Amino acid sequence: MTTLTYQDLCKQQQQYNNVLIERRATLREQIRQLRVALAMDLGLLERTYKKQLNDPAPTEPYVKITDCEGVPSDEHQLKAEYDCLHNPNITFGLTLALEEGPTTYPKKPVRLVITAYYLSENSVRFVFPNIDGTPSFGVRIDDDEQSKFTQVVEAYKQLVMKTFTI
Repeated sequence: MTTLTYQDLCKQQQQYNNVLIERRATLREQIRQLRVALAMDLGLLERTYKKQLNDPAPTEPYVKITDCEGVPSDEHQLKAEYDCLHNPNITFGLTLALEEGPTTYPKKPVRLVITAYYLSENSVRFVFPNIDGTPSFGVRIDDDEQSKFTQVVEAYKQLVMKTFTI
């Protein structure tokens, strides 16, 4: 039996941390790609609006990510939680600004909460946790960025429609 050294323990801890960081980064990238896919589907990629009518320039994106509390956030800042298998999950909001017209204010943001789960180095799952009966959506990381989110984007749009149905 080999005796483990302090350096062996440190190296193992660093490798463990690197795996956790890599998994979290993979999940954050998939969240970013989902935001882009929704914006592209709706023709809103890189489109912005003025937060207030009298603001000098448009700065608010029509599609943006928020943290689990609803605070606007970059994808790379979203906090992850880890399960017993050391797989991260991230709960975030995907917010879409609705409007009656480009010059009509205020805009009406709709935020749906989504949880992204890291399943393996090649797949993640998206779930709308606050909406009963919504299926989960598995996504293969290696699939084409445009088509791999089709079901999630369609579910998002249907849930927004449902939100405004009397």
